[in-house]
Amino acid sequence: MVVEMASGIISFTIRPLQVIQIERAYVVAQAAMPDLTLEQFQQECAAVLHPELGDDRVIEHFRQSQQIRDAGPSWRYVDSGMEGCNFTVATDINDHIRGLCYARIEAHPIAGRLFDVPIFIVVSLHQEQEIAARLFAFMKRRAVDTRCDYLRVWALRRENWSLLNDDQFRDRWDHGTIYPL
Repeated sequence: MVVEMASGIISFTIRPLQVIQIERAYVVAQAAMPDLTLEQFQQECAAVLHPELGDDRVIEHFRQSQQIRDAGPSWRYVDSGMEGCNFTVATDINDHIRGLCYARIEAHPIAGRLFDVPIFIVVSLHQEQEIAARLFAFMKRRAVDTRCDYLRVWALRRENWSLLNDDQFRDRWDHGTIYPL
């Protein structure tokens, strides 16, 4: 789904991350999480965008797909299932990334079906609040559409990336902002 927003002379689009945008999205993610490496980000993006590949082939497939940019989009949007997760970006009219979200659906021990957003970053000189509001509304709509009970947006901290696979931290109920749906 592509959502285009216009206000004044600046417009932006909210849509799933595409392979050709990964390096630009990394710059946004790394600014908020300085310990994140490009290889870590590429591996996660490749695993999310190409879940059909085994772990040992994901990064090689990503590198090959970078070389075939003219072949059209080679990303796969993952939106359902308890392990479903994906990246969403807000881009301006020049395709510069102004917002980045990483979301997934979790079976949380307290919340039940949880639409979890561990990464929510907006970077823009203009319309930062509007982009954040529209990106949040987009995430909330997806959470409702996937029949989640709650939406949680983690507080942005430099260690968020290292906590993505930490089941104990993820299952805690004392971090981020939680919205009942």
